Amino acid sequence: MHAIPDKDQWTIIFSKNSTSWGSFSYDEKEDALRVTVKPHPAESFEVLTYVFDDIKPDSARQLLRWEKLAFRSTFPWTESRGIEEHQE
Repeated sequence: MHAIPDKDQWTIIFSKNSTSWGSFSYDEKEDALRVTVKPHPAESFEVLTYVFDDIKPDSARQLLRWEKLAFRSTFPWTESRGIEEHQE
């Protein structure tokens, strides 16, 4: 996962490359999914944490918490196409 933070929203990028460490070798051609999210202040949480809940046959919701920020996003998918690009 990579992130492009901006003042009001972030672009979260999920990569097809699962072997690289960090964003040092980031290559846009390896993007699997980009999601635009709006982080909000949250209780401090030291460890980067992902929680997937509200899992349905056609979607799931993700909560990401890190430091004093959090955001939720919904990932819709279809069996034939996989995860689709989505903005929350």
